[in-house]
Amino acid sequence: MRPLGLKFVVAVIALCAWTTSAQAAPAPTPLACDISQVTESTACQGFDGPNDSTSFMNSNSVLGVSDWILSDKSDNPVANPVIDLLMTGQGTTSGTWSVDGGFQGYSTVALILKAGNAFVAYLLDTTETSGTWTTEGVLMNDKGKAKDISHISLYYSETSLTTVPLPAALPLYAAGMALLGLFGWKRSKA
Repeated sequence: MRPLGLKFVVAVIALCAWTTSAQAAPAPTPLACDISQVTESTACQGFDGPNDSTSFMNSNSVLGVSDWILSDKSDNPVANPVIDLLMTGQGTTSGTWSVDGGFQGYSTVALILKAGNAFVAYLLDTTETSGTWTTEGVLMNDKGKAKDISHISLYYSETSLTTVPLPAALPLYAAGMALLGLFGWKRSKA
């Protein structure tokens, strides 16, 4: 019987170390939040450590939802967003937010404030299309000062569509069909 070789032992140790490190990452640290930081919000949930990616939002069921879709982002706007986010205060501790054209029939929408290595998700009251935001009191540095925002994101839940948005061309199409019908009717009368 041959003794185990050094290369084999090192390979087994490396495999054990890799398997251990490949296990699920520890859960993110919860961060206290307050809905008063974003006017027109109804709930909030904060996280210390991760970024507000779609995969993180869904795998952690942020605000109890697991089908979030990124609609728009202040520091890297999305081309043709479903819900168009407008905001003031980029790089500061407070500002305003609004949605251009409304929430397009989605009833579950989250506004995300990201500062440093933490973010807070705020569930919005979709009957209101604008409000204010601040990082004061929630996204604080170790000296007790509010952190400047790095970006604001807007997510919507795909399954929360309550009304089908009217296509912009539908009224024009209907008017054209009515006009053609009228011309056809006049021609048949003549």
